[in-house]
Amino acid sequence: MYEEEFQHTFGALRSVSERAVGKFLDCGNPMNGFARIRCPECGHERLLAFSCKCRGLCPSCQARRAEEWAIWLPEERLEQVHHHHVVFTIPKMLRAYFRFDRSLLNDLSRAAHQTILTYCRALLDQDVSPGVIIARQTFGEGVRFHPHLHAIVTGGGWSEDCTWQPIFGWDRPVLRKLFEVEVFRFLRERELLSAERMELIRSWRHSGFNVYVGEAIGPNRSPPPPTGTEFGTYLAHGLKQRYYLIVIPVA
Repeated sequence: MYEEEFQHTFGALRSVSERAVGKFLDCGNPMNGFARIRCPECGHERLLAFSCKCRGLCPSCQARRAEEWAIWLPEERLEQVHHHHVVFTIPKMLRAYFRFDRSLLNDLSRAAHQTILTYCRALLDQDVSPGVIIARQTFGEGVRFHPHLHAIVTGGGWSEDCTWQPIFGWDRPVLRKLFEVEVFRFLRERELLSAERMELIRSWRHSGFNVYVGEAIGPNRSPPPPTGTEFGTYLAHGLKQRYYLIVIPVA
């Protein structure tokens, strides 16, 4: 009934939505396969139906994936330096572009990465490489559609000789302006944004661009850092554990 009831308001139903719902409805259905588990000591057996492995929709599979990611993150990706939770948001006027062309979310993630890279290199006056993990979030539909980015960012970067160079101050207005420039740049390159609309947004007192930088988390910073899997769980909780991930390895 989607086409008749909702398509005129929310647009065409994306194929990924149909696939996700179909998998969710079959999650835990033994007709789709199962594993037989047997205790080697008492001989008791049970059947474990296969899960859908969907993230974002199935609460059971999503919770397990979040826990696995929280363990994998500190063991495989995070260095023992302090990190920040950084959030990038864009004006309402620009959000429709991303609603109808989800490939633009890749460009948005690259713009956020370039913002962090430019800021760190300018502040430290050397070609450092910060570590960045970016998660894009697209909650809401229609006028409430709100694409934005959450990121885990190292509080500094590594120089060419792999020396750690920390940063203990983040100028949010400067970050916001850098992010605005990067977003305008790729929208103009794709011929999606006119010069007149770009100048209109710039003329607003509050453009709608924003970069939030949270308190430092990690070694030698306050609050005291959790260790091991607790560190990954802490960061995953800070990112709300609900994202379509795009990881940009830098360091």
